[in-house]
Amino acid sequence: MSNQARRSVLCGVLALGFLVPAARAQVRVAPETFIRLNADASVGYVKSTAQHGLSSVNFGLGANLNGYFYHPNFLNFQFSPYYNQGREYSTADFISGDKGFSAAVNLFGGSRIPLFVSYSKGMTKSGLYGVAGSESSVVGEGSNDSLNVNWSVRLDRLPSFQVGYFRSGGDYRILGASGSEGNSRASGYQLASQYNLYGFALAASYTRQRLQQLVPSVFLTTQKPRTNTDQDNLELSLNRRVGKNSFFDAVASRAHYDTDATSLPQNRRYDTFRTGFNSRPMSRLAVSVRMNYVSDLNAMLIGSVLPGSSGGTGPLLLAPLESRTRYLTYSGSANYEVSASLSVRSTYRHGLGKFTGRSSNEDAAWNSAVNYRRKLLGGRLATSYSVGVYRFENGSAETSSRGHSGTVIYSKTVRGWEHYGSFQYSKSSIESLLPGHMDILSTEIGTSGLVRGWRMIGSFRYERSESIFNTEADNRRRMFRVSFSKRRLQFGASLQSGSGLSIVSISGTQPGSGTPVVVAGSGFEQLLIPSKSFSFSASASYQIGKRTTLNGSWSTMNYSTVQAGIERVNDLGQLNFHVRHWFRRLDCRAGYRRYHQVFSGLGGMYNSHTVYFQVSRHFDVF
Repeated sequence: MSNQARRSVLCGVLALGFLVPAARAQVRVAPETFIRLNADASVGYVKSTAQHGLSSVNFGLGANLNGYFYHPNFLNFQFSPYYNQGREYSTADFISGDKGFSAAVNLFGGSRIPLFVSYSKGMTKSGLYGVAGSESSVVGEGSNDSLNVNWSVRLDRLPSFQVGYFRSGGDYRILGASGSEGNSRASGYQLASQYNLYGFALAASYTRQRLQQLVPSVFLTTQKPRTNTDQDNLELSLNRRVGKNSFFDAVASRAHYDTDATSLPQNRRYDTFRTGFNSRPMSRLAVSVRMNYVSDLNAMLIGSVLPGSSGGTGPLLLAPLESRTRYLTYSGSANYEVSASLSVRSTYRHGLGKFTGRSSNEDAAWNSAVNYRRKLLGGRLATSYSVGVYRFENGSAETSSRGHSGTVIYSKTVRGWEHYGSFQYSKSSIESLLPGHMDILSTEIGTSGLVRGWRMIGSFRYERSESIFNTEADNRRRMFRVSFSKRRLQFGASLQSGSGLSIVSISGTQPGSGTPVVVAGSGFEQLLIPSKSFSFSASASYQIGKRTTLNGSWSTMNYSTVQAGIERVNDLGQLNFHVRHWFRRLDCRAGYRRYHQVFSGLGGMYNSHTVYFQVSRHFDVF
């Protein structure tokens, strides 16, 4: 579209907005068809050093068309196109190029067979994209689209059904980094049904999805850049209330995945079964009994770190990843409220495992906790202490562990100031078979109050987790935040730093010390990589009257990892200044932005300075 054509379209929208009253009800454009339209039109100027220099006048249009045919519960629709709209909110840069639309249709929404369909498509030349293995993001350009279809059938005295299908995809290119092309394709469907029979709530579902990724090798040197993962899951469940204060539930599922995202391709399947009974026989006593079975605990562990998974937990496992472990656990717990201030809880779990071949294992765990809270010295005190014992037998070998943890939280108001502090510590040790220990400590202090009319809020938090098994992991993190506000003026700053050993997956990183499973063999330790991070940010805002707002912020971040003796560093810095002023019904905005990012070892760098100005207006067309 030429600049002259853009100006003509913008002038037409502006003229229509001034001729039509600002607030008008929806209109009837055809028999039994009602629609409502509102729009945003903008014109702006941007000058940037990005993309080898950019200086242009940008015209933006955005609209939202919605309505219904015959009745809102019969056919309801919505369509929202946009072109160069709202780019001043981009975290990365103010660059023209955003365009796309979203649409949705809801058919028979008030009936027993509703159908919902939505689709969106967009293109951008200045977006933020996450990088596998990195806590920060990178600047890139790309496109994406998404389709969702959901259909339900709800009939009296018959099972209800739901059918769903989704498809999404995207292509992007990281600016300033060599070999930075990436893409993602995902698709899948879901079938589900529910039915109530003789007081039992029955449900069944089946899901299947496929994910294909091309991950930019900005940080990862040992992980495959292109991966394919197929997953499907079948689940059956039932639950029923037994009496007034008791409840029974059971869930059976079968999961399967085929992936090459791990060091060795995996094609695994495992079944799980969970059931339990919860009851409150007395007002102060609650009891629970549970039983869990998994046909392949190792396969479940691998599946918990695959793309699109929700993660998982399990007992301590000492076996190669290729082996198969059947595991059965049953447990019981009881919680008793001695008084309004004191309560005690105790749990016991027993597990039986069967490895590939004739070897087997057995484990048992017991844990008890005491919770106490009361008013103390004019403040509020909450404490808890727990102790636990764990035993693991694998043939003639035996492992035992002991652990305890405590938490203290105290808060008090002194002369209008609210102070609080918390301390948490846990320690566990393992003897024989695979000696090791795990220590976790975290403490936080904070205060808030008035200083000569200024409202101040400040806090400091320190976390440390250390574990030594077959691989040592020591993670530390420090966080400091402070803010000041007085009437229309606000200041804020935060500082964070951390170091340690992290587990890398396609979905990102997580601290190694927080992983409850330790696995021997099969290259699991290769996923643990040293990492360091540091970030600092400061911001300020000022409100001038009712129509003008000034905002400014500055942030810097450094994130580094080491793999195969090669250090990868991501340095990121941003400076932003933004002013917004309302002149009658015109929304006027201007600002300056500096964005700087460097990838060491790759020769990649993205650096830009941008100034911009924009005027926009909202129109209720009809």
